[in-house]
Amino acid sequence: MKINFTGAPAIGRGQRSRPGPAALVLTAGCVGAVVAGTAGTAAAAVKAPVSSTLKAGAVAAVTASNPPVGSYKGSNPQDGYPITFYVSSSKTSLQDINIPVVVLSCAPGGAGPDEPFGVAAVPLKPDGSFNATITQTGVYNGFPAKFTETFRGNFHGVGPSGAARAAGMFRETMTFTDSTARTCTSDNQSWTAARDTQPPQTKTPPPAGGYTGSNPQDGYPITFSVSSSRKSLQNIAIPAVVLSCAPGGAGPDEPFGIGKALLQPNGSFTATSTKNGVYNGHPAKFTYTFRGNFHGVAPSGAARAAGTFQETMTFTDSAKRTCTSNAQSWTATRNS
Repeated sequence: MKINFTGAPAIGRGQRSRPGPAALVLTAGCVGAVVAGTAGTAAAAVKAPVSSTLKAGAVAAVTASNPPVGSYKGSNPQDGYPITFYVSSSKTSLQDINIPVVVLSCAPGGAGPDEPFGVAAVPLKPDGSFNATITQTGVYNGFPAKFTETFRGNFHGVGPSGAARAAGMFRETMTFTDSTARTCTSDNQSWTAARDTQPPQTKTPPPAGGYTGSNPQDGYPITFSVSSSRKSLQNIAIPAVVLSCAPGGAGPDEPFGIGKALLQPNGSFTATSTKNGVYNGHPAKFTYTFRGNFHGVAPSGAARAAGTFQETMTFTDSAKRTCTSNAQSWTATRNS
């Protein structure tokens, strides 16, 4: 079942190499969770000139408690990597919050690992504030690890450009034990974000057809189709997902596949599939999870979706081992 690919270095839990933000920009039609753009792109979106008429209209229409639906983009102050999220069609939550690379500092030892950051949803209060903390378990560098992620802030009407804006703080903390118990944290990091320029957003079901994104670990494609009834996702596939094993630290590449995920009326979907197989000569169990939301249309006009996936493999050779990709964020757009 193992697939050996030659691809870009993985960006994920336990991956320390950190490419420049420009490396996150992939070709059109293959847009992954880390393909949100560069810090420079975000700055350009915030500073784009608009007419005084647009500014006046935007100020009248947008308040802190009424942020418009759609995608927003900011920048991680540590390294310039993008911060992206969406205001839901109901305006009651932020969804699919993603920072591809967050720099941590560990004590004891002083190591500085790079880790992704992802929060599925944060409730949006009537006053325009939001605050959520989630905890996930996974593997780091061959050891079981716990990841705690906090994302909070407020909407603040519109900026000088006329774009809706928000600001706040994020923090990621990882704890694990190798030769000793270690705590690694980003400390509190401030952020600002502005709404992307994009077509009017709709609440209609996503159009049928094929969609393509990218695995943020290695750039391999994520593909799926919306059924002709527009009630499910079908044939969800990723050819190579990078896992990290505990104990031992092995990093096998495994394919990912789910036959169907039901599409809810609000545009959300979640599916988990479990299969038995063989890994390296030993019986193994594979668990696949794929979740997310459709988010109207992208600046290009193409229907879009975003979410997370995770693959976990368990097997026993000389010891019981758990290998996982941890939660990985993705985005996808409808093929032409």
